[in-house]
Amino acid sequence: MSYRYQTITQKDLPKYKDAVMEFFGSFRYPDDYSNAINNSAFICVCWDGNKIVGAGRVFSDLSRFGFFGDLNVKKAHQNKGIGKKLTKNMVQACLSANVRYIELSTDPNFDWLEDFYKKI
Repeated sequence: MSYRYQTITQKDLPKYKDAVMEFFGSFRYPDDYSNAINNSAFICVCWDGNKIVGAGRVFSDLSRFGFFGDLNVKKAHQNKGIGKKLTKNMVQACLSANVRYIELSTDPNFDWLEDFYKKI
């Protein structure tokens, strides 16, 4: 399987918004997730053909702070390094924008997440 990775900026979001909304909607986010998507500085995605199979969002002031959120990978595509690559792409997007501080928090209901991020 050949995956393609992309970092979507606000400028390019209109072109990809439907695919991004479809992806995040599949994780039972509220129906109107548009504000969250529209207020993301970057959305790093992994494509399998014309479908997004993994994505993570970065909220940022594009100067000092970046915050990672909503990193998800479709179950059928997990354990293939996609989450790790997306996280690295999110870090790179922040560094390219000269973001100085990157913050990450995890849901305490998913205790395995801490180990996942430590491995990266």
